[in-house]
Amino acid sequence: LLEEGHFWLSETPEKIGSKSWDSSLPRMVTWVRLRDRLRPEASPVSFLNTHFDHRGDKARLESARLIRRRLESDAQSPAVILTGDINTDEASEPYNALFRPVDDRPSPLRDTLREVRPQKGDREGTFSNFRASETQGTRIDWIGVSSAWKVVEAGIDRTERDGRTPSDHFPVTAILEPR
Repeated sequence: LLEEGHFWLSETPEKIGSKSWDSSLPRMVTWVRLRDRLRPEASPVSFLNTHFDHRGDKARLESARLIRRRLESDAQSPAVILTGDINTDEASEPYNALFRPVDDRPSPLRDTLREVRPQKGDREGTFSNFRASETQGTRIDWIGVSSAWKVVEAGIDRTERDGRTPSDHFPVTAILEPR
């Protein structure tokens, strides 16, 4: 562990518990910067996890923009992994803010599932509401990675028991290799 921290998805990201825009709840990003003990010469890895607001369209868009600005300004760690419940699908403005070029600047992130499955499938829903049969909705949980990673595999874990799932979301997964 080299560094760790949090920032809030708001206009005052350093203010603990802050919320802005049309968010219904305070939301945040938790992050760590790690170094591989077996390969100390390797670049550090930055891992971020977040949960976007479930109601505020503007809050989700501004949250995506805030994370992107932070990633674009962070030259310390080219190896980035972002995970999260983003609460919106890939046809949305927040998705575009994170994964598409903006003002001729390429995105710092790639969508791991789209990297291995470029065409959207019909069973990509990740909100299950604890029911294993709920696979037709939209994918609202994502893993994004920087170009420092090769995406070997990515998917959605459909683990269930007796038709019920351990969470109200299906976990998204990715197997990565450093480039």
